[in-house]
Amino acid sequence: MSTTSGSAVVSRRHKSGSLRCHNIDVRFGGLAAVTAVDFEAAPNEIVGLIGPNGAGKTTLVNVLSGFQRPTSGEVWLGDTRIDRRPSNWISRHGVVRSFQSVRLFQGLSVSENIEVGAVSMGHPARTHASRRTPSCSGSTSLRSPMSP
Repeated sequence: MSTTSGSAVVSRRHKSGSLRCHNIDVRFGGLAAVTAVDFEAAPNEIVGLIGPNGAGKTTLVNVLSGFQRPTSGEVWLGDTRIDRRPSNWISRHGVVRSFQSVRLFQGLSVSENIEVGAVSMGHPARTHASRRTPSCSGSTSLRSPMSP
């Protein structure tokens, strides 16, 4: 597995340093999904993981973002160990991930679905997210009004 620009993001909101992991192993029964991975990403750096199917890319991102606990090893954000923290805590402190399957929230307008994404990316309040929604939709091919 190699790294290149493109996928998991560490934001500046956690000012004390990089996201790093040391000697991460993840096992599912007898299957070793991730073995002895060391990794580091500086604040605001965008990193992509490249490898064949089954190489452990998604599993590693799940560990870094708190959706999967490692079998062994440690994950740190600055000087705070985070591998035993819940994913919502980790996200609030600037480590976020995207999922391969995008699903809309039924019953919400296009605008409200965009606002959900803006709030989850760390914008402090829904009012801020709703102000940013028109600029986000302007970069797409959406032509109809986005009112609720």
